[in-house]
Amino acid sequence: MWLVSTFITVVVLYLANGRQLPSSILDQLEILIPNDAVIPRRDLAVSFLAGVVVAGTPLHSLVRYLSTVVHELGHAFAAGLLGGRPKQITIATNGSGLATYHPPITWGKLRASIVSLAGYPAPSIASIAAVQAVQAGHVKAWFVFSAGTLALAIVMLIRNFWGFLWTGAVVVGSYFGA
Repeated sequence: MWLVSTFITVVVLYLANGRQLPSSILDQLEILIPNDAVIPRRDLAVSFLAGVVVAGTPLHSLVRYLSTVVHELGHAFAAGLLGGRPKQITIATNGSGLATYHPPITWGKLRASIVSLAGYPAPSIASIAAVQAVQAGHVKAWFVFSAGTLALAIVMLIRNFWGFLWTGAVVVGSYFGA
């Protein structure tokens, strides 16, 4: 799991820094996902406003599960990066979640604290990376990357019906969105 955590973190940080992907990767993405284009600023602004509307209305109760999944993935990925072994993620119907992991015997309080705190900035980091990817013209690639990350979470970490249902719906939605 640490290798998956490292790979996903490197891609997110790379895109969040505003760097262009290497041309060999861009060529492969063009073959895999043709016609990836920059979203017009107007569409990006409308999407932002839609997010504000969702956050300010009762609709947020339906989509809060995505931020819970990303939050719990933040814990799991941090544990994987620091040498722990993520065990499972459970998502409850009330929107709460729990990520469990097996820490190595040599872990101290610092690593455990980092894992405990890693879930909180995870949704913000994912959002910043998504905005950077969209502005750089990698819209479909970001959808595929996000859907792949969530699909990997379903296969490797999510262990309850509600988590399967919600994360599966997001993966299917990302597929059709791309």
